[in-house]
Amino acid sequence: MTRKESEELYELIGKDAALWLEHAKGLRYCAVILKNQLVALFDTPDTPSNDRRVETNGLVDSTLLLLGLAFENLIKGVYIAQEPGRVDKTRLDRSLWQADSGHGISEFAKSLTQIDTDEEDLLQRLQESIVWAGRFPIPTKSSRFHTSRSPVNKRSLSTRDFEVAEGLFAKLERILVRARNANPPA
Repeated sequence: MTRKESEELYELIGKDAALWLEHAKGLRYCAVILKNQLVALFDTPDTPSNDRRVETNGLVDSTLLLLGLAFENLIKGVYIAQEPGRVDKTRLDRSLWQADSGHGISEFAKSLTQIDTDEEDLLQRLQESIVWAGRFPIPTKSSRFHTSRSPVNKRSLSTRDFEVAEGLFAKLERILVRARNANPPA
């Protein structure tokens, strides 16, 4: 592939909000697999919980990270659907995505649609996982660690989160599809 062909393909893929959505759905699918594995882990009462610490923490952190990345792709896909010109042959314009080092999915989602308290809580916890908690044992600053734990521990996951996620994902997907239909990629 020539450089020119690569740049053209880059732009074509980047401008297609359906591909952002597809990537988001793939990440969400994997998060559900991990959630099911976590549920199965707790359905084996013969193993003491201390013996499951590494597995439990790994599954929780990975589930939150993948679900967070799914929402980040979906939300950014909405932005692309609204303005495909954010991608050209050389780059993806990330100037609108400044919050939390470009991962501020809670703020981004609020700029796209009305979100309720449960949805905002979920997005804030997922955002924490994207930025650091799904990748590292501590963030780069202790102040971030403190706000991650107080007043609410943002490193938590419940089966209810997946109900909230499904509803919010569907709402954002509808926005993406409407915007893509109104602004098809060139």
